Amino acid sequence: MGSPMQAQAAERIVMAIRLGIPEHVQDVSQPTGGGVLLDLNSGRCYAMNPTAYELWREWHRSGDFDLGFQAVADRDPDYCGERFRSDSRRLADDLLRKGLLITVPEVSRRPGGVVRVVVRCSESVGSELSGLALVALLVMPLALLLVRMPFRLTVWLTGWLREYWCCGEATPEQALSAILATRSTTRYHPGRIACLELSLGAVLILAVRRRHLSLVIGVADNPCRFHAWVETKGGPLGYPTDADIAEFRPICTL
Repeated sequence: MGSPMQAQAAERIVMAIRLGIPEHVQDVSQPTGGGVLLDLNSGRCYAMNPTAYELWREWHRSGDFDLGFQAVADRDPDYCGERFRSDSRRLADDLLRKGLLITVPEVSRRPGGVVRVVVRCSESVGSELSGLALVALLVMPLALLLVRMPFRLTVWLTGWLREYWCCGEATPEQALSAILATRSTTRYHPGRIACLELSLGAVLILAVRRRHLSLVIGVADNPCRFHAWVETKGGPLGYPTDADIAEFRPICTL
């Protein structure tokens, strides 16, 4: 058995461990309070109420459970009791189990994007579309497979294509043509083909031509819902057009 001095030293080491946010976790706040976390490894999203999201952000900022807890408790007298501390501890433990918090020094994070106006693309996409139709038939099975696999594979593949394969940015016209090409293949593939499958398919189609197209995932509230779209340097472009991209705040851009 160690000496009392050794026990104290061990306790100091444990208390020195800081809370941090892993690089594979992205977040976006909700206008009505609370926020949404996205785990890029699993593709799972977690909606948090305002208090839980405040705690998560304070732990992110301070790296310390007690400092984060106290910062939130100081804002509301109702949060000063032992019950709130116990609930906060359970929340931290749950976030640690899910990998949304880690016990290491705080890691760097990229700032979230801001949704801009929807791009209004030219109607002259017929010739481009015809050239992409065959590519879409070959690529869409890969997009559908990726959506059903751990999301970290999509993150890795899109990152590799951006860094090592694509040699230029896609134009808005090319992006629209790629999305329309994915739509033309949906009748050949049973099952769900929605915004994420269409957008990822468009990214892969243009990657075949070594053009980079960003895949964006956003969140909106009342009710909480998610949407995926593609984006060029000219701005975001969504399809189908009945989804108003301006309602969604980006949580992840690949």
